[in-house]
Amino acid sequence: MTDNDKPDAQPDTEDKPAETPAEASRPASPSAAPKGEKPRRRRVLHWGRWLFAVFWVGLTLAAGYGVWWVWQDLNEQRATVADLRETIAEQGETLERQDRELRQAPEQLKREFSTELDQARRGQSELLSSLEQRMNRVDRRLSAIASTNREDWKLAEAEYLLRLANQRLVLERDSVNALALAETADAILRDLGDSDLLPVRRALASDIEALKLADQVDREGIYLRLLALGEQLPTLPIVEPMRAPEGEGTVNDAQGEQAGGVWNTIKGSFQRMMERLSSHIRIRQHDKPIEALADPREQYLLRQQLQLMLEQAQAALLREQSQLYQNSLNRAADWIEAHFALNPQTETVMARLRELAEIDIAPELPDLDDALNLLETHIERQHRLSPGFQDAPAEEAES
Repeated sequence: MTDNDKPDAQPDTEDKPAETPAEASRPASPSAAPKGEKPRRRRVLHWGRWLFAVFWVGLTLAAGYGVWWVWQDLNEQRATVADLRETIAEQGETLERQDRELRQAPEQLKREFSTELDQARRGQSELLSSLEQRMNRVDRRLSAIASTNREDWKLAEAEYLLRLANQRLVLERDSVNALALAETADAILRDLGDSDLLPVRRALASDIEALKLADQVDREGIYLRLLALGEQLPTLPIVEPMRAPEGEGTVNDAQGEQAGGVWNTIKGSFQRMMERLSSHIRIRQHDKPIEALADPREQYLLRQQLQLMLEQAQAALLREQSQLYQNSLNRAADWIEAHFALNPQTETVMARLRELAEIDIAPELPDLDDALNLLETHIERQHRLSPGFQDAPAEEAES
């Protein structure tokens, strides 16, 4: 037997069980397998055992992984169930809170409605009370007016006239109409013959005298005069004519020659010569340098500037701005003297402008506050003494 056959023989001896005496005495079966099939069968059994072992290991691992996966899914399901429980609990609390609110809503609405109803009732009661008080005041006032005598009406008329006169002085600065109204009020107070009105009449007499002494400003007349002067501006010459009218010197010379002799003739000839020279040479005093003659466009601008000065003076007259009014007219006169030819027409316009500039268009006027306050005090005292007017002032002050 070789070395290769020894290892195969050794496992056979190890794997072969011990034969009993009965088996040894038993004759060999004719169907026994040959010796070559035994190693093959042992190898099949050996690989079968390994496959079985691998199968059981894989099955164990698969079972472990399945258990782990089931455990993880179970944990996730448990977490999901816990979240659902929390959500359901929160929703249950929300539903319970809403249920409580719904149960409390009618009571709260009832309380709010009752509060608003009470407020509306209080407002209506206050409104009714106010209307009742006004009706009472109107009734008292009507009864007081019904009991008003002729003296009260006269005093009210005098008060109205003084208020109107004071308004004319303050707003319109019309002293003429204010004086007429004040004199009418004084005549009404005089006809009443009440000695308590003497302080009122004394103050009113002082105001009337002050109005008579105040300067009367005819603004309408001044405005119309300025308007007329503005219409004359386009006729004012920019360049003064240098020649004197012909014929006047000839007539005078002929009359002088007929009246006197040779001496008068010589004297007249000398005078005519001087007049002709003086018609070409004119001496004028100017504080500023003499400007060149203006072209038609510049002449138009000069006239428009002068027109704007007059319009500014008219606006100042209506607004009672004395300083602006005087400055505008004086500037217009200086403008004419500087840029226009000096002839009788321009000198007349300048004189009228300076004359208008000297007028005080906003004189200081008195007011009628003292007489009006005294008369109001007297009327109020008369009302306090009257039975029908005792409660009227306090009620009007409360309203």
